[in-house]
Amino acid sequence: TNGIKGLTGEIDALDISSSENTLPDNICILEDSNKIGVKLSNGNIEELNISQKAYNRLFPKGNENIVKQQDIGDCYLVSAIHSMMKNENARAIILKCFTENADGSITVKLPKGNFEFTLQTGEAVTDFVSETKLVNGSLGFQMLEYVYGLELLDSQQKEICQQLYKALNSQGFSIRRIDYLKSLEEFNFDNLDELYKKLDEMPVLNNDFEDAYINFDEDYKPKDTVLGDFIDSAKEYIRNKFLIQTDNGIELNSDYIKELIETEQKNLNAIQPEANSLSKQMEDLLDSSLAEKLRGKGGYPSDVFTMFSFENSDYIFLDQKAANMLLDEDNWSNYIFCCSNNPSTPDPTSPIVDNHAYSLKPIKKDGEILFEVVNPWNTSKKQILTLEQIEKYFNYLYYAKIN
Repeated sequence: TNGIKGLTGEIDALDISSSENTLPDNICILEDSNKIGVKLSNGNIEELNISQKAYNRLFPKGNENIVKQQDIGDCYLVSAIHSMMKNENARAIILKCFTENADGSITVKLPKGNFEFTLQTGEAVTDFVSETKLVNGSLGFQMLEYVYGLELLDSQQKEICQQLYKALNSQGFSIRRIDYLKSLEEFNFDNLDELYKKLDEMPVLNNDFEDAYINFDEDYKPKDTVLGDFIDSAKEYIRNKFLIQTDNGIELNSDYIKELIETEQKNLNAIQPEANSLSKQMEDLLDSSLAEKLRGKGGYPSDVFTMFSFENSDYIFLDQKAANMLLDEDNWSNYIFCCSNNPSTPDPTSPIVDNHAYSLKPIKKDGEILFEVVNPWNTSKKQILTLEQIEKYFNYLYYAKIN
């Protein structure tokens, strides 16, 4: 979901400059330490790697979780972080992403991430990216949003790098194989032992032995096969392919060799454009500004939950199974939720924005189970809906189990 459709008008600035140098109720100063801790739902205190001063820099009191998504399509990310910040245990995991360094700088790293982003004292995230590409809100929220984009870029770079490596490796293999096959065409031998030795030098890939694997023994699997026995079978397979019996004795199958050379040349010709394209993509991905573009392409809150170490995260269609999950009060402290609306036919009368993600929290009021739904365009405002309205206005439920 991109979270941008239907956005009109200017986004008012949030006032985060008037907070006092105090801590919220669920954050406490640890004895005999400059560190602080966060209270969990079971009463335990989880030590954080930041001081009170750093916390107040990251999350000014009264505005810890009040943000406004701006002109970038990362509603899925903002809603997921907002949902986590509203749960005591999930919030502790978010806060542990931050580390205060000896020089006063603050580093953020996502639990399942590979990238670290550090802000020096006096620096802002907006020194690195346009303020319109970040939420209007706390520095901590902006750092999480920014580093998530860097993780997406890092993941994309690795994916293209792997594809490029595979293409170049395949290209190099085809060149080696063509060279070998041409030398095989011109190979003169005095006895079969010399020929067998030459065939054993042929460059091969694992898939060359696919038939050999199958034909070796149905009761054997490659990983269970005695290596020596399998190599003997593979050698026999190659010899059967390359050698033919003639009136003059055993000779190389020249027609088969020519056919292989043509095939490898076609592979080589086909790989070159792909390798060039991947090289260009890799060059483009060295531009860090692409992180915002990747983050703004849209995504799923469940993927964000996974990046924050919640392994049991997924999304399901808002059907009876989802309803049962939401109505089970035992799930409320152990799960975090988001929802989205992706209608096939937009409803102009709906109070919910189409193609947009919201954070969702079950609550109980006067004995009735209701749902607090928050639009990331302004998390200071919330809508209270019934289950019937949730099922009417939303299509998907995103969830993650915390404990």
